[in-house]
Amino acid sequence: MTDLNKKAVSSAVDAIGRCKQCGSPVTPFNKVVGPTGMFCGDECKANHEAFTQRAGSLERKTGGTLFGIPRALGKILGQLIVLAIIVVAIGVVGTIFEIPMLTPFVESVRARFGI
Repeated sequence: MTDLNKKAVSSAVDAIGRCKQCGSPVTPFNKVVGPTGMFCGDECKANHEAFTQRAGSLERKTGGTLFGIPRALGKILGQLIVLAIIVVAIGVVGTIFEIPMLTPFVESVRARFGI
């Protein structure tokens, strides 16, 4: 390999995988196994473990929020949005097509809301 950021690997040795941190080939001779995966060297293993620790502390720091909204509330809001989309789709279908049970119901709901 000619890239300065990648480590040279002998073409005479078959790679057994790719480094989880930098993506370079891992051989039986340069393999370093850590709790988070297989790496091409100790430096990549240390970098990935540091990244994993920073990501974990950031996750704990945010308290499980998504855009400042607690995840449970965000999940409920997402489900309500999906339900609203389904109701609107049923309303459109009931308006466009004459469906015996659906169309009178859609017309009564539209009349109630003045749509």
